[in-house]
Parts: sequence; structure tokens; C-alpha cells
Amino acid sequence: MQPKTPILLCILAAILLLNPTQGAILRVSDTGDGSDGLSWQTAFRKPSDAMASASNGDEIWIKEGTYNDRSVVTSSISLYGGFEGVENETDFGSRDPGSRPTIIDGSGLGDSVMVFTDISEATVDGLTITGGEALFGGGIRMSGTHLVVYDCVFEKNKAQTLGGALYVSSNSFLDISGTVIKDNSATSDANNCGGGGIAIGSNSHAAIAKLRFRGNYALCRGGALYVASFVNSSAEVSDCLFAYNWSDGPGHAIHGEVIVYSSLFHENGNPTDPKTETLSGAGESLISDSTIRYSYGGGIKNFKGGIERCHIIENRGIGISSAFTLIAHSEIIGNHIGVQMATSVLTDSMIANNDGEGISGGGEISRCTISGNGNGGIVVNEPSIIETCLVSGNSAFNGGGVSLDPDGTLLKYCTIADNTAEESGGGLFVRPHSTGVEEIPPVVNSCVIASNRGNPSNSANIGHSTFGPGPGSEPSGPPNVSYSFVGGGFEGDGNVNGTSPFVNAAKGDFQLLIDSPCIDSASTNGPGADLDGRIRPIDITGIGREGPGAFDMGAFEFDYSRADLNEDGKVDELDLMIFQQDWYRQIEIQ
Repeated sequence: MQPKTPILLCILAAILLLNPTQGAILRVSDTGDGSDGLSWQTAFRKPSDAMASASNGDEIWIKEGTYNDRSVVTSSISLYGGFEGVENETDFGSRDPGSRPTIIDGSGLGDSVMVFTDISEATVDGLTITGGEALFGGGIRMSGTHLVVYDCVFEKNKAQTLGGALYVSSNSFLDISGTVIKDNSATSDANNCGGGGIAIGSNSHAAIAKLRFRGNYALCRGGALYVASFVNSSAEVSDCLFAYNWSDGPGHAIHGEVIVYSSLFHENGNPTDPKTETLSGAGESLISDSTIRYSYGGGIKNFKGGIERCHIIENRGIGISSAFTLIAHSEIIGNHIGVQMATSVLTDSMIANNDGEGISGGGEISRCTISGNGNGGIVVNEPSIIETCLVSGNSAFNGGGVSLDPDGTLLKYCTIADNTAEESGGGLFVRPHSTGVEEIPPVVNSCVIASNRGNPSNSANIGHSTFGPGPGSEPSGPPNVSYSFVGGGFEGDGNVNGTSPFVNAAKGDFQLLIDSPCIDSASTNGPGADLDGRIRPIDITGIGREGPGAFDMGAFEFDYSRADLNEDGKVDELDLMIFQQDWYRQIEIQ
């Protein structure tokens, strides 16, 4: 008969794996006798005493109050605050860190409040950590550790170099949520410093969710958060608030490689020295579904991974500054300058009411509304494609709507209207070109350029430089224009002219009138939808070109409705009156 001992041992091992032994609960209270921490009466007097006695898997319950203490954590333990000091093992859910704050104060102790080194997993939950002052990580310093932080407050901690509140380094992972990071600082001017709130160091990563970063400061970079992406580190930020943080270097709120979702950035920067940007990215940084507003400085810089569904509003610097970036479905409104882009894609966005240029730089610009900007709607300085855009209500010295170099830039299916230039080209202006550089005329195809203002009035819609402004520059010729409506007329294949083609340009309605010569008169190859999302082309029988190539000029396709009984381009109460007057009317059909 074979012995049964190995089988029994295997069964016992399986049971232990399915039902691991629960760690001990150690308690901390300023009224305990400090003997063993197994009850509130025998509780340790300081958190550090409990941590020194703890083993892997233990929990440390800390009674409300303030403890002047610092700790070096050597075990995989869980720290919990918010206890009244009477709870038994079944009362964990009754703790309340909000009304019973548990404060670990490192004031005067000259180092991080807590240090975690080579811990497989630890938890800090419901604690306020304050008064820490260290070279790295005034509140918490961690290396080689997986740390979960929840429902905590980090306040008034300082680091000389990295991470005023928390420093995460050396293959660590920080999972932090539901926490407040406020009034922390990193104050060294050394080369590698930053992160007034949190700094992520070498080969480390962080998941940051539902945090409030408020009033943090870094001398070098990253007032609230610094990610040292050059040493293989990253952070993902979601559902967070960043307010009143600032830095003397890049990134009032964030500097480094990050992914940001659904967050609000409010009034970051120094009001007495408005410079730099709120978010300074690196690598493939990405941001979506977020708002950046009222910054003392710019909004977003160097987010090459993409900027989508964002609202960049009333910042004192550049709303977005980035190269090789997709910018989509966003609003950039009321900033000093709207967008500075290089070789980027900007689509389905509104760029409006910025003090300076709406858009400067170049790339591909499509399906955008650019209006009310103070130093030109679009100022192009590299070969670009601009398609299905409305450019209206902008102003500049030359080129109120669009200003560009003679570099072959293509504009197609755009409406450029109601812009103003002090001198030439209220709608569009071709700038001088550098001596010795080949002049390639811009191409304008299937556009409407009308109702713009300039001086002299005969160049109100399209103008070009007639003299070089100084040594090294030469005047440029006009653009090549075809299948377009240009107010006052313009030579080119398929161009048309006439009175204003718009329903009501004075009130910003740039839809086409029913009798506009722009209808079914553009080139035969156009985009699949207009700026309002209508499928193109819509062939209006009996007008212009017939068939599948019957595109309209400009950004808007005329959509004739049978309910427009008075043919004024609108379906309104006047059409209803006509319909009512003819209701029940008998007509004889022959």
C-alpha cells in the first residue's frame, strides 16, 4: 500500500492557497499602552512602532489624531486611518477619515514621512501626510514598490529635488486615487528636479485617478506632476483637477510623458509672471476630453500622441503649441494665440476670439471654424492643405482671413468671408517670398471668398505683396484661383462673380442663397461632407452642373428643401403662412 502522506500534503497546500491566513490587525492610538497593538488598550503609540512589529499581510489601524512620526516600511502591509479608537474587527466600514482625520506629521524629523523599499504591495488609505522634508519625496519616497494610495491628503511637504508629496522610482508602480495633493513643493534648481506634487522617476509608472492637485510648486518643472520620461517612466491621469499649481520651468501642472483623460486644469501659473504652459508633454503624450482654462501662460505644448475633444479657453499664452500632432474635435477660444502647429493635423475644431493668430504654422486643416481672431485667422508658413473651413470675422494688417507664403499651399472648399485687413487682402493675402527661394503660387479651388474688407478696396478679398519689405525678400504674385466665387471677380477657370452669395453675412449666416451662382459650380471632385455634416454633393436640378459632380463652392452645400416655399433658403414661419393659405385649395390638373 502506497503512503497517503504526499496526497494529504497536496490537499492541505491547496486548502491553504484557497484560504490564506489573514494577517494580524495592529492598532495605533495615542492612549494605548504600547505593549502589542492587538487591541485599542494595548495599541502602539506611534505608527512607526506598529510598522516595526508588522509582518507581510498585516493591517495597521490608526486612531484619529496627529502623530509626529516617520517610518521605514519593510513589509507588505496596509495602513488605514479614520478610526475612533473603539472599533472591533467587524467595524472596519465605520471608519471615517473625513470627520476623524488621522495625521502623520513629519515636521522637524528631517526626512520623508514614509519610505517604502522593495515592497511587493502596500496600501495607504485614509491618512493625511504632512510636514515631510527630504531630498526626494517629502511625504512618501518609494523604490521597487507597488503602492496603492486611496482617500489621503498630502499637504505642505517639501522635496529639495523631486516629488514634494511623493517620489516614485526604481521600478515602482503607484496606484493613487481619491486623494488631495496640495501646497507641496520641490524647490531645487538642479538639472533633474521637479514635481511639486508627484515625481515619477526611473522605470516607474503611475495610475492617477480622481485626484485634486492644488497650489503645488516646482522651481524646475512640473508644478503638480513631473514624469521623467527620458528614463522610461510614464503616468496615466484621469478625472483629476489641477488648480493654482505653478512652476518656474515648463509645465505649471504637468511636465513629461503622460496620458490625460477627462480632467480639468484651472488657473494654473503665476499671475505675477505669466509664462510657460500648463501642460508640457514629451514623447507620445495624449490628452482627451479635458478643459484647460484661465492659465497664466499657455495651454498645451508638445502632446504628439494627440489632442482630442478638449476645451482650451482664455489662457494668457498659446492655446496649443505642438508639432506632428493630431488635434481634433476641440475648442480653442479666447487665448493669446490659438494654435501654433507644425506638420500637424487640425480637424473638426473651433478656433475663435483669440487675441493674436487663430492658427499659425501649417499642416492639414480641415472642417474647422476660424472666427474672431485678432491677428489673422490662419497664418500659414509651410506648405499646407486647408479644406472645408469657415474663416470669418478675423482681422490683421494684411490677410485678415488667411495669410500665406507662395509655397504651393492648397485651399479648397472653404468659405472666407467678413474678415478685415488694414491694408491688403481682407480675405486672403500672399506674403513676399525670400530672395532665391522658388515661388510656388498658392492654389485656391472651389472656395467662396467674399464680403471681406481691405484697403484699397479692390484687394479686399484677395491681395498679394507688390513689393519686398526689405533686403532678402521679393514681391509675390497672386494665387491660382479656379472654380471659386471671389467678390469683385478674379481671373481663372470656372470662377464666378455676382452679389453676395450668402443668406446673411452680416449676421454670420454663410449658407448659400437659392439663386447663388456657387451652387453646383465647383470642381467635380470634392469632400464627402460639408462643414455641417451634410453629404456632398447635393445636385439641385436645373442649376449649374448636373449629375454626381455637382458640388457647391465653399464650406456649405446648399440643401434645397421642398418646404422652403418662398425659396429664401430657410424653412420658417413665412413658409408656414404660404402653406396655410393654400390649405384645402382645389387645383385642376390637366
